[in-house]
Amino acid sequence: GIYQDRLHHLDTDSSPEFIGAPTLWNSLRGQGHAGEGIVVGVIDTGVWPEHPSFSDPDPSGNPYPPPPGGPYECDFGNTDWNPEDTPFECNNNRIGAYEFLDTYKSLIGLDPLDFDSALDSMGHGSHTASTAAGNGGVKANILGTSLGEISGIAPRAHIIMYKACGLTGSCMTSDLVAAVEQAIVDGVDTLNFSISGGDDPYSDLVSLAFLSAYENGVFVACSGGNFGPRPDTVGHRE
Repeated sequence: GIYQDRLHHLDTDSSPEFIGAPTLWNSLRGQGHAGEGIVVGVIDTGVWPEHPSFSDPDPSGNPYPPPPGGPYECDFGNTDWNPEDTPFECNNNRIGAYEFLDTYKSLIGLDPLDFDSALDSMGHGSHTASTAAGNGGVKANILGTSLGEISGIAPRAHIIMYKACGLTGSCMTSDLVAAVEQAIVDGVDTLNFSISGGDDPYSDLVSLAFLSAYENGVFVACSGGNFGPRPDTVGHRE
């Protein structure tokens, strides 16, 4: 089929307490075991790999076991575009990181402050990845002010980041579909997608890619959007 390549925008998320995650953790031998053996794929703006939410071992000193698959691409360190793009090795927490920005770079263009790699230049991808599967017991500090501890919903899961959105906070359909296809190949257990779209799923190519992911055993979690409250404002009604 032939589909229009559309521009998508980033959405947001909620906290573990709001959705009752601690109750589920208790049924899984506690927060220190929740998500073990699961591979979470995140499609977003990349990841900041040195953040403590993605450390191995976790803040309690518990190392991660090897992931149940791989090897995966670990795309960091393209200093030709941005000299601040520090090379990083993946670990058993963030086990992979890809960049899918071909269409974005062709039609929108990469900002000089962005990274031509899987490194996160704006924070949204690191935010959503840490919310989905970041380490538990991470101390949150902003400009020296302590905001307590944060945790992902599945804090012991493995993470693969698929960067398909740039510094403008926007993403192209064809880049998003390429990321979904790679996630299927990688055999992720679930995909986190905090990006707009899905209001017309039968003609939306990303929604159809999610259908292929579902048919391959991948659970897809999509955001409902940032708009409302008014009729017809919820996204991803597939």
